[in-house]
Amino acid sequence: MTKGLKHNRRQFLMGAGGFMLSIPFLTSLAPSSVLGSDAKRVSRFVSILRRDGAPLDFWPSGIDYNSLNVLGPTARDLDLSNISGNLSACFGDKYNDLKEHMLILRCINGMEYRSGHETFPFLTATRSKYTPDFGENESIDQHIIRKIYDSTSPVEKQLNIVTSWSNKRGSYSRYKKSDGSYSVMGAYHFPKDIFNNFFGGAPEGGADAKADEKLVIDRVFNHLKSVKNNRRISLKDKERLGQFSEEIFQLQTKLGQETKINSCSKPSSISNGVDLVERIQNTFKVMELVLKCDITRVINYDFNPDTKIAPYFGGIGHHGISHSSSFDGMKLFGEMHKWHHDFLADFIKTLKDEDPLNPGKSYLENTLIFMSNELGSQSNSNGNGYDNNHLRIDIPTVLIGNVNDYFKTGRYIDYRNSNEPRNGRWWRPVGHPYNQVLQTVMSAYGVTYQDWEQDGIVGYGDYRGMHYGKSFPDIMSLGDKRSPLPGIKA
Repeated sequence: MTKGLKHNRRQFLMGAGGFMLSIPFLTSLAPSSVLGSDAKRVSRFVSILRRDGAPLDFWPSGIDYNSLNVLGPTARDLDLSNISGNLSACFGDKYNDLKEHMLILRCINGMEYRSGHETFPFLTATRSKYTPDFGENESIDQHIIRKIYDSTSPVEKQLNIVTSWSNKRGSYSRYKKSDGSYSVMGAYHFPKDIFNNFFGGAPEGGADAKADEKLVIDRVFNHLKSVKNNRRISLKDKERLGQFSEEIFQLQTKLGQETKINSCSKPSSISNGVDLVERIQNTFKVMELVLKCDITRVINYDFNPDTKIAPYFGGIGHHGISHSSSFDGMKLFGEMHKWHHDFLADFIKTLKDEDPLNPGKSYLENTLIFMSNELGSQSNSNGNGYDNNHLRIDIPTVLIGNVNDYFKTGRYIDYRNSNEPRNGRWWRPVGHPYNQVLQTVMSAYGVTYQDWEQDGIVGYGDYRGMHYGKSFPDIMSLGDKRSPLPGIKA
């Protein structure tokens, strides 16, 4: 491309040789209809799956349940600004200036039949092993993305990522194909592949194909120079392009330092020649860029290095320590959660920048970051000890951001009907089903029960429970199976 732009933003996105490249949204190029007060707000969805449950230290400590503000029969809350210092042992000081954007939910319980280890329920509230005799459904991101793009078939627009000990895992996103069958979407495993494919075109062979594939950054830079020289670009947009150029150059430098970034050694160690910390940082950086360039508005990230974090924690892996039943073991488990959460905090803060697609708002104000887990807390029968509780009871769930101004953020919400412990090996809290969390998230994007319900069955997902007598429907607050969680809306 040798000449400046003559018409519209679409021409900006066309690089030399028909290569599709991307730049930030530039308000000086947008038609007035896009920036009008009646324009539809652009919203985004990011899900972060964590694994292996969490220690009790995940939630704010030292809170008297009986002193919480009563919202209703099954909900009490506390303003996070009332918590001095860090939110908990699992959320470090990087979250102290993010409190106002957060909702930390307590006593959310999985109702899936024989729930346990599996990523499948994260966005579906069902287990794949037991769906043939129950029914199947799409993951909530598929319902959300249709609303975001106002399209019946937007599957190709989303980004799915996995950071794991295995470089062969697929995503947890599940969609219904035209023939009526269901399929799980694939996933990227390395930031270099995401960068090349989303900023320039897929290398032959798929997402993880060529380890030495040349970065498309050189073509991106040539394109950026052409754009910046155009007389229609405002000073503010030129500054945005300059910042974007610097960020993408820094990312290229990191990605290009080791050509074998796509190589992977044994599961118990870090990828050959690549530091895991940098790999994670680069992954979140690419996530930031694809959102700000409006390449995608939906990202699902299975954030589970597991055994690869062992060198940072005395040779101990994430899943291994999750089976600990000692105070020291759970303390280390909490430190691992903080280690993961710090990366996420850095990413969240990049979304506090002004969102040009939604003037006067930040990206974070138009995004929901939904972080949850495949398992629950490690509490014992008294709800205050330590046990290798690999069940979906008291699932750690956090919502960050405020898409469509739907949520009243900055709070810790406790959904225990009662704080009395139950008899038995494990604590059996009376709370709300995880299904309702997913319904709440979908509702924030304008997805209604008419969209998610199937075959005349009220609700979303599986409500059968029954695993170890933990989640019987009669000890859960099921509500009407259509309404959002109580006390959560603005």
